Amino acid sequence: MIKGLFSSQLLAPIQLTLDANTTATMENFAELTTYVESGSIINGNQYTWFNYNPTTRKVIYAQRANKIPVMDGSGQIIFTLNANNQVISYEQTFAGNVEVLGSNRTFNYVSKSDGSIIFSRKNSQLVQQFRLFDYLIISL
Repeated sequence: MIKGLFSSQLLAPIQLTLDANTTATMENFAELTTYVESGSIINGNQYTWFNYNPTTRKVIYAQRANKIPVMDGSGQIIFTLNANNQVISYEQTFAGNVEVLGSNRTFNYVSKSDGSIIFSRKNSQLVQQFRLFDYLIISL
């Protein structure tokens, strides 16, 4: 076992309703979220649903700080699903008491017809231009 990593096998698997033809959303994991927040998971009320990867059959919950998911991997619960879409185990890391440093930032963007995009940051005079070749993901 890795230091700081908690692992558990569920005695009673949690059945999820997932359709292979649709994109999974937070609503698909409502029963699992209830389990996480019920006290069955250590500090579970500090985590929020983040992602589901159908290829690896992993559901990821991220620890929150000021309602913002911590995405550096230091505070995650990674659930494993079997072929019947049942949660059978999980691994958990906990970052401890997380505090947001700095102030909230708001990003605005305007898409241009030539494929470039302009980003401006609130309370800043800095404006940056980016060329979009495939796609751009912004995580705040």
